[in-house]
This record gives sequence, structure tokens and C-alpha cells, in this order.
Amino acid sequence: MNEQIASAYYHIYDLKSVGLRFFTVYGPWGRPDMAAFLFTRAIEIGKPLTVYNRGEMRRDFTYIDDIVNGIIASMQFCSRTATVFNLGNNKPVELMTFIHTIENQLGAKAAIQYKTSHAEIKETYADINKAHSLLGYTPKTPIDVGMKHFIEWYKQEPRRHTFAGGDFNSRRQRKR
Repeated sequence: MNEQIASAYYHIYDLKSVGLRFFTVYGPWGRPDMAAFLFTRAIEIGKPLTVYNRGEMRRDFTYIDDIVNGIIASMQFCSRTATVFNLGNNKPVELMTFIHTIENQLGAKAAIQYKTSHAEIKETYADINKAHSLLGYTPKTPIDVGMKHFIEWYKQEPRRHTFAGGDFNSRRQRKR
């Protein structure tokens, strides 16, 4: 919808803009409802993870520093139209590899409950060719390095349980 509005404003008012699509961003101070937080907390406290379709999914996990570099590059980009860039890692990671990475960083094994879902998309990833050619965007953080940084931060953050599926979610539900 935002892309359509940006395009309409360009055609009506000649308003030039840059839109950004982010793909599965993770890292310190990230969204507590995303896999990095939820899976890390669950593995840390021994809570079972629900994994759909035997974990045979791939996601384009993108470390926050790579996203920030793309945002900075986009702020220096001038366009004659409304333009949209995909910012992602462009290297989809298997969900079970992601989980094993967390296990290795925490030194704990995940308790996994497998379920079937017809709603889960098998693979998502960013086509970053346009961002690479026009912005010079090149993500550099592999999943093991990014998750190492995230988990180091996570372990030092005293409020981590209030973010990742703890008080954060219960407060949200009460306010509705």
C-alpha cells in the first residue's frame, strides 16, 4: 500500500521518495516478537519451540548493521521517481540451521514440537540486485556472526525476559 501511495504522490505532486523493504531483521534491540528473540528465550528457559513443516523453511535473516548500512546508502540516493529497494541478506538460511546456531551460542538444546501448517511459506528472501547496483548495498554479516552478537547482547540485557514472549506479550494482550 505504501508503495502505491508513493507512486501516486509522485504522479500527482512530483514527490520523489525512496521506500525500503526489510527482510527478517534481527539483532540487539530488535522486535521481541521475531524468531531471534522468541527462539532464544525458549531455548534458554527450556520451553518447547513449535516448528512447522519439520523446519523445512528458509528465511532471509538480515543483521541490523547491514540494514542500517542500506538505510544510510538510501538516504544519499537521488531518484527521478518513487523508488523501492529490498534490504535483506539475499542468502536464505534453513530454519533448523538458525535454531542450531542459537543452540550452539547458548550451549543448550531446543525442545522442539513439530506441527504442520499450510500457511507457512517455504522460502522468502530479498532480491537485492537493485539495491546493490544503485546503492552499493552488500550485506556482510553471516548468520553465525550476527546471532553471536545478538546473543551476547541478549545475555547482558537484564530485561530480556520482559521483551521476548514474557511480560511484553502479556501486557499487550491486557491492553486490547
